[in-house]
Amino acid sequence: MDRNRPAARFRGAGLGVAMPGPFDYARGIGRFADVGKFAALAGVDIGAALSDGIGNGVRIRFSNDADAFAVGEWFACDEPRPTRLVGITLGTGVGTGFVADGQAITDGEPVPPEGSAYRLEIAGRPLEDTASSRAVLAAYNRGRKGKIMTVSELTALGRAGDADALEVFHHAWRAAAGALAPYIVAFGAEVVVVGGAIARSWDLVRPALLDGLRDAAPELPASIDLRRAADPEAAALLGAAFTASASW
Repeated sequence: MDRNRPAARFRGAGLGVAMPGPFDYARGIGRFADVGKFAALAGVDIGAALSDGIGNGVRIRFSNDADAFAVGEWFACDEPRPTRLVGITLGTGVGTGFVADGQAITDGEPVPPEGSAYRLEIAGRPLEDTASSRAVLAAYNRGRKGKIMTVSELTALGRAGDADALEVFHHAWRAAAGALAPYIVAFGAEVVVVGGAIARSWDLVRPALLDGLRDAAPELPASIDLRRAADPEAAALLGAAFTASASW
């Protein structure tokens, strides 16, 4: 950033920032202790750093990245937009956003704690130990000498008919859907949108998600729309901007 720019140029401007959790969204401080690639930001006052770099006149609002994705996807829906939508991001972890009429819902309704899937468990272990890029790669590589390193490789094996790769995919995403199904039903979601890096393997992921949803929640409406996000990066940006502007 050019620190020579006069802060007055940014006075009154607004900035929406989507961040993964755990994060203190009100204060703009990372809570990433022991959270892999974000550990270096643990305890860092990101809000203050941005204000210092951009100019003290800027207004900054942080929101959860999965919430921002879900809000952005709600806005991207054709009119009439659904009353209730759930966004799911699949990648290094599982993220969720519960949206009612364009607003992210994190409490006061039948949603996971803080509206976040990472707090859920499967068989007494964190959801992400079963459903994440790390988990599926570990499951496939267990006991093998030749290791695969990326989900893209695993996807290619599955599409080529590798039974073990297909089973790993199906088990992981069926389990994730099963853990989320009670909340999706209780929330009354009409649309479920899936984004994240693993959604690129949609032909393998979607059947597993559907099986998990139907098995865990037979009462799930047949009309529910399970779809892949068309542009998850743009959705998160749109959602972060809207969430920020709505608070000013």
